[in-house]
Amino acid sequence: MKNGKQEHNHLLSSGVNLANEEENGNKPETEFESFSVDHKDAWKPLQENLPPLIKDTHSHEEFGQRYDTKKIYLGLRRHVILIALSMLFFGAIAGVTAYNVMNTYQAEAIVLFQDNGPKSLYEGYSLTSFSLSTVLDMIKMPANYQSVQTILGLDISPQALNSMVEVPLPHNESNMIRIIAKGDNPNLVVDIANTVARVAVKNSQQFTQKQLQQALDNFKNEVEITRKRLFSQLQDIENFKKSHQYFDMTAENSVLLTEMSAARNKLQEANLLYTTLLVEYENLKRQFTDLPEQIPFAQAGQQTLLQKRINSLESAIADAQSKYTATNPKVQNLQSELKDLYQQLANQESEPSQEPTILQKNPTKTQLEVELIHMQGKVRAAQKRRQDIAEGVARLDKDLEKLPGEQVGFAKLLQAKQITEEQMHSLNKSLEATQLLINVPRGSLELYQLANKAKPIKEGSLLVEIMPILGLIFGLGVGLGLAAWLEMNDSKLRTAKQINLAYNIPCVTLMPLFDSLNKNNAEEKTLFFIRKLAERIEQIGKNLNLVPLKKGQNLSIAFTSSFAKEGKSSLAYHLALYYGRLGLKVILIDFDWRKNIFIDEGSASSAASLPNFLRGKSALPDIILKGKLDKIKLAQPDPGMKELIKNQNMAYLWETLKTQYDIIIVDTPGILEDDYAANIAALADMSLFVINSSKAPKRQVDQSLQELSHLGVRPCGIILNQILSTYITDGRIKLETKRNTDGIFQKLAFWRKF
Repeated sequence: MKNGKQEHNHLLSSGVNLANEEENGNKPETEFESFSVDHKDAWKPLQENLPPLIKDTHSHEEFGQRYDTKKIYLGLRRHVILIALSMLFFGAIAGVTAYNVMNTYQAEAIVLFQDNGPKSLYEGYSLTSFSLSTVLDMIKMPANYQSVQTILGLDISPQALNSMVEVPLPHNESNMIRIIAKGDNPNLVVDIANTVARVAVKNSQQFTQKQLQQALDNFKNEVEITRKRLFSQLQDIENFKKSHQYFDMTAENSVLLTEMSAARNKLQEANLLYTTLLVEYENLKRQFTDLPEQIPFAQAGQQTLLQKRINSLESAIADAQSKYTATNPKVQNLQSELKDLYQQLANQESEPSQEPTILQKNPTKTQLEVELIHMQGKVRAAQKRRQDIAEGVARLDKDLEKLPGEQVGFAKLLQAKQITEEQMHSLNKSLEATQLLINVPRGSLELYQLANKAKPIKEGSLLVEIMPILGLIFGLGVGLGLAAWLEMNDSKLRTAKQINLAYNIPCVTLMPLFDSLNKNNAEEKTLFFIRKLAERIEQIGKNLNLVPLKKGQNLSIAFTSSFAKEGKSSLAYHLALYYGRLGLKVILIDFDWRKNIFIDEGSASSAASLPNFLRGKSALPDIILKGKLDKIKLAQPDPGMKELIKNQNMAYLWETLKTQYDIIIVDTPGILEDDYAANIAALADMSLFVINSSKAPKRQVDQSLQELSHLGVRPCGIILNQILSTYITDGRIKLETKRNTDGIFQKLAFWRKF
């Protein structure tokens, strides 16, 4: 038995891919390598060197190494209803949208936003001014739609009217506001657009009228108050005249105080100007006096550099002294430098020189003399102006001394009256202007153009006409994308290539999903596929150097899966029947206590069940059930089954059956359901792992294979069972599946296979 295991491991390590042959519907072109191993434990190092059962896939691998692209393509047909529903859904949406667009009319009224109106009236009274965005919000106020509903007598709610009206923001800072009404009734949308425009303009005018009326009332109150104050001031003047009946006031004396104040200011300015010019004149005169009349020439009549510097410095000092005082640091620095230059010049002159000294008139003094004359004229002019202004101030002082104190008080009364009269005049003008604005209704909005005809929103638009077709195309794309996404994220294993991509175990055969499979027709419907499975098992047996499937020789085959209801019991039963037809002596050992409709021939009593034999309570002939084929059944669940299959009675049973039968078919329970399933699979020469393509997710298969690997069991092949016809590409298998389809109803009800 272990010899068979080590040969089986070598088969897996040689990388024979039966799944590709089955998927293509061809027989293997390469013969399996045959060899034998004499030592009982020779399979252990081979087991250690074999790749793991589950391949390690990474997200960075190429798409073709992670997904079966053919399965995704075939899966699109499986989701044909989803794709069709997507097309119908988006096509219907596009069709309804196109219908609504083609049967929706719009009318447009235009109002003009005026922001150049009066922002304030006379006397500083301000009017509220709105921005363009505020006016747009005011147009869409619910109260306006309520007014439209009342004016037109509509049964439409204000909320519905709001949804029918659109007021877009003007482009390029335009003041033209478009009011657009949309609906399926062309006459109604015209009325709605025009009425909304009229209501908005009227409300704007009413708001402005309200502000103007408030301003008018305010001006009237102020006019009344000012009139009373003016009357009181006139009364005070009359009373003053009555109490001073010998007093007379002339028009010239009423402005005497004002002239006196202006004259004093002018005199102060004249004194300041005269003092400034006099200081400049004295400084310039002193500088002119200090300069020498003549200065020496150099030899041959040439002026030395020292003399040029002295002349330049004297000019700078003269200019500075005319502008600044003698204590100014700038003037002092220049004078200090000039003194040093004079000392150097004196030293040069003290030295004996053979050349004669030539003198000339000092040009700087000549220049200063001209400037001194000009400055003297300015000083005299300033002095004359000061004297004239002083004389005028003196005359005003004399006039003011002549003015009695009563005249000053009377002048104040007249001045207060004049101010009040000016206020009264201004208020009367404001009152008249406000009244004029009230008589001419104006607001922030003005009606510019009314709608006269409604037009379809997309009149003659080709895009709208083909919108249903575009919706169908878009729905097709969404449906295909969603179907592809569902296939890529499908947790079920549905094709042989998926088995090859996920596991280091070949897929030995594919079994389709049959319609109405039952006990009476199962043997006939599955015969073709069981025959192909037997051929694959024979190829595996030859490669593992197991005994040929002939009478008088034995072979044990275990069928296992992750859970119940995956079809392993049916496969085990019908394979046993097939070997019986070949004339081999076959026994089926059912270690699964669950009832199976395909192998319910005969029943094992609790006394003649397999657990009783393993406990030594029953004899071997008592537990073998005779029928179409010999069977040994578990009968009922036993919690101690894992320990029972490890005792001597189990070894005796196994060795005895190998001498009495050519083929031992073992039906194990689900690996994840019963903990002794993996131990039973370890007893057989070869094990086949059954995966229900429509029920078993990959994570359960991975967990089951890991459980088997922990006990050193490596399945020699995977049977992909109950495959949907959508994923079958082998022509012979498709033809056989079609032949086994029951009736016209099953042919029409294709969605049952999805």
